[in-house]
Amino acid sequence: AAPPKVSARLFRVGELAPRERASLEQGLRADLDGIDRVAIDSLGRGTVVMREGADAAPEALSASLSKRGSTAADFELRRWPRLDATYEVSVAGMSCSSETRKVADALAGVAKVIAVHVDREAGTATLWLKEPCDALEGNVRAALASAGFAPSRFELRADGAPGSG
Repeated sequence: AAPPKVSARLFRVGELAPRERASLEQGLRADLDGIDRVAIDSLGRGTVVMREGADAAPEALSASLSKRGSTAADFELRRWPRLDATYEVSVAGMSCSSETRKVADALAGVAKVIAVHVDREAGTATLWLKEPCDALEGNVRAALASAGFAPSRFELRADGAPGSG
């Protein structure tokens, strides 16, 4: 049998401060049933992953964001394997949007990485994967080195619980 798939809605909001991003994430969790994970990163890229069988319509996402004074654009629906691993990588040196984008683009190209969320203020990148991967740390280090960055910390976060991430 094919592995279970989940729905992910990708969208863009403006670049926001960490507190504003956290407020939008909490609002989406409160307003929409069936959310497994939600993240909005420093580049204004949002991802909402729904539990198996659930979906988040762009209209519902827009309404929730609008209640909090934000608008979204570029909605995209993706079907992903169920996400099983979350890694957090500390990356120093992201002082502007272009550097943050370089880090995000480099990490998005790493095998088994399904989504990347970069937090410039915290100096971290969170990677969502469909499964843990022994070679991931070496691949991440190589990808970041090619973009001119080096990770200082690399850790597998506890995962699997709905709403984590």
